[in-house]
Amino acid sequence: ITPDELDEAIADYNQSIRLEPDFAEAYGNRGFVRYQIGDKLGGLRDLNKAAQIFADRGNLEGYQQTVSYIQAIRQSP
Repeated sequence: ITPDELDEAIADYNQSIRLEPDFAEAYGNRGFVRYQIGDKLGGLRDLNKAAQIFADRGNLEGYQQTVSYIQAIRQSP
């Protein structure tokens, strides 16, 4: 994946979130991309937002999976 493709992915997720502000999956995916490009804090912020939306919806599986990603990123260098 090239840097341009990552930037394009972020732009796509931004658009998705503008259209549907509670789109947990878009926040989660944007969080992964941000982490991949070196924006660890931005990635964690997005993943935390995704986890909150999943929790608010009662989506326990989505919440637990997102929390496990957050923990893995926090433990990474």
